[in-house]
Order: sequence, then C-alpha cells, then structure tokens
Amino acid sequence: MKKRFYLPLFLSAALLLSGCGPASSATVAAGTATPAPAQTATPAPAATATPAPAAAPLYRWVVEPTLEAESLTPALQMRGGTDREDFNAIGYPTNDGCMVVVQGGKYGLIDSTGSFAAPCQYDGLVVGYDARYLLWQGSESDPDTVYFTIDEAGQIQPADERMEYDIRGTAPNVALVWVPELEGIYKNSGADSYLNGQYTGGVPVVASYVTELVTEAGGSAYYTATDGWVLTDGVKPVNDTRYEDAGNYSCGVVPVKQDGQWGYLDAAGNTVIPFGCEPCIATGIEGAKNRPFDATYGSVVVCQNGQYALYDTTGAVVIPFGDLEALLPAYQDTLWAKKDGKWGVIQLATPLGDTQAGR
Repeated sequence: MKKRFYLPLFLSAALLLSGCGPASSATVAAGTATPAPAQTATPAPAATATPAPAAAPLYRWVVEPTLEAESLTPALQMRGGTDREDFNAIGYPTNDGCMVVVQGGKYGLIDSTGSFAAPCQYDGLVVGYDARYLLWQGSESDPDTVYFTIDEAGQIQPADERMEYDIRGTAPNVALVWVPELEGIYKNSGADSYLNGQYTGGVPVVASYVTELVTEAGGSAYYTATDGWVLTDGVKPVNDTRYEDAGNYSCGVVPVKQDGQWGYLDAAGNTVIPFGCEPCIATGIEGAKNRPFDATYGSVVVCQNGQYALYDTTGAVVIPFGDLEALLPAYQDTLWAKKDGKWGVIQLATPLGDTQAGR
C-alpha cells in the first residue's frame, strides 16, 4: 500500500512561515525601509506675561473736590515789602497758601487745608504792603465802608484808617530798568521815571530795557522810553533778547513772552518749558495784566489750550495735561485742583522743592 503525501499543505505552510506568501496590508515590500514612528512634538507651555507693576500715584486727594466757587485764584501781592521791593516781589503768590475764593459774588480766603481764613462775606480784598490783607464790606468810594485785616494769629480784625493807608501804601511800586548807557540795573522811584539808585540785590531779575536816557545838569537821570524786558543775572543781561513781557524769576525759572507766546527760561536764558504757554492769571499789574503762573515750591502750573499740567523746574511733566480740569500754584507739596467742576486739594507723592520756601 502506497503512502500519501500532502505536499501542497506543507508547502503552503512553509511559504507562509517564510514570508513569501501573498502580501497583506501589514506587509512592506522587500527592499523598502520600514519608516520610524512619527514623532509628535510636545508643545511648549504657553509663556505667561508678567504684568508690569502699577504706576505709583502722582498725588492723592487730601481735601476732596467738593468746593463750588465762582472763582478760585492765588492771593497775589500787589505791593512790595521791606524785604523785597523789586519787580520779583510783585504779583507773586502769598506764602501762606491762601487762595481768593468768590461765592455768591462775595470774596473770602481759603487755605490749603480747605479751611476758610476769611468767610465769603466781603465785597473786595487786596494783598497790600508786606503781604498784609485788606478786606472791606461796602463800596470803596463809600465813606461808610468797613475795612478789615488779618493779624499774625490769623484773626480778622477791624482796620482803622491808618492801617488801611499803611497796607495799601501810597507810592507806586519800585520798578527795575536796565540802562545800557550806564551798564547797570537801576531802580526808579515808582512815581516817575527818575533813576533812584542802582539795584544791588544780586539775584536774577527781569528789568525794562531803557532806550532813551536824559541826564540833567545836576547829575540826575531819567528815561523817556523803554523797549521790552531783559533777563539779568542781577548785574547784567544774560543774553541780547528783549522780551515782550515777563513774570517773576523764582525757583530757578522765569516766564517770558516772545513772538506772542509764553515760555519759561532758566537763569542763563535757556528754555526750560517751551514757548506756547497761555496766560493763567490777571495780575492787575501795569504792564503785566495777564501772564502765566510763576514757579512756586519747585514746580510750575502751565496752561495750554485751556488745559492744565504741572511741570517741575527742570521741564519734566509731573501731572500731564487733561488729568485734572484746573490747577493752581503749589503751596509746599499741595495744590488746589479742579475735578468734575469742583475744587479740592491734592498732595504730591514727592515734593518737588523746598517745602519751607516757595521761591
């Protein structure tokens, strides 16, 4: 009996084991490299931006803006004094921090704490000789008008006729002039244009430029014409420019008017705050009716296009335009400021000047 062989079955199994069988979907053709598994990049964690620290506040309100007033203005000295008789003493804010406030058509005084130094019940007031106040009830032309003053203790006292006379003063303010022919700064007598001694204050001042001088036989001299103002170092002009108007030199800067615009210069005549500033106050001073604020306590309140900003005396912006509706000159490290139509007092985060001396 012959044995049966099942070759096809063995051969098929061998072929399958050898890999030579029909290719399946998982089989790669001979001679083709098997690709490495695709590498999936692990995304880096998203970077988290560190928020910038909040800017330190420029100021804080120490008297909330609640005061409503028809006007609030610096109390400006209309007279000189025993310590300063030159132009720099006139039209400068008093050194007590008081502002003139008008409510209901009546005048009063309010200090930097928001307290009334004089209630709004007066028909007018002036800052007279030696920065003393004179207030009155009634018309100045009425002989029955009652006058008052404020004593050194801050108390309102009646002012008799003699006190009124002393505070108002009688002689016009002393003015300073630069006389090129004499190469010096001179004081005039105030009442006329006679030269009344040479200025020896030794501090920077502005002075009128004399263009016509008449010398009399006895040696007296007077001028008949002036043209503009010059900035001096207290002895002579610091440059050849004649300015159309000028304010007071204080805290190292002075406002001057050139080509119809105001700017601030330092003692050497360099521009600190560019020209383009606007008048902020009506001083009532002849020849300087409307002009910008003078510097006080190391800072300058500047007005442009009806907006107010605070600069330091290097020309850096401390409070930008538009931050507050209005500002008044600093007293120590505080300023009256207007917000939403009402006045309050702000305190600067960092004082800009000597808090004991405004100039």
